[in-house]
Amino acid sequence: MTSIVRRAAGAVLVVSASSSALLTVVEHLYRDVNALGYSTAWDYVDPLTAAGVALGLVFTGLLKRETYRAAGVDRVTRRCLETNVLFYGFLFVGILFYRLWFGDLTGHTAFPVADDVTWNFVYGLYPLLAGALGVRLLRGDRES
Repeated sequence: MTSIVRRAAGAVLVVSASSSALLTVVEHLYRDVNALGYSTAWDYVDPLTAAGVALGLVFTGLLKRETYRAAGVDRVTRRCLETNVLFYGFLFVGILFYRLWFGDLTGHTAFPVADDVTWNFVYGLYPLLAGALGVRLLRGDRES
């Protein structure tokens, strides 16, 4: 993949991570915490997060392949460990995110309280993963 594509994906990931982290923190400043429902700002942030999760899975998969190719099959390096944490972290967050998001889009939420807790978990972990990968891609590391 070209450097421009990697850096563009890195920028999308950083913007997505920043927007979801910022909205997670400040939403309670302008919205009643005890009110049911959610802020309409999530209608804009969630599609960006969906794109970020997909980009994260694609690019961590590519980075994982490149890292193992450079390190060798029998050798585990720090970069291998970092890339695996990002890949499986994105996989975990992606499974939770898409399950909840599709449930919200279709109106099929079976456990609203548990889903709220899971959303908080997703939006606590996603910005860390997306921000870390986005910065790595913006730096232009080929094998990071």
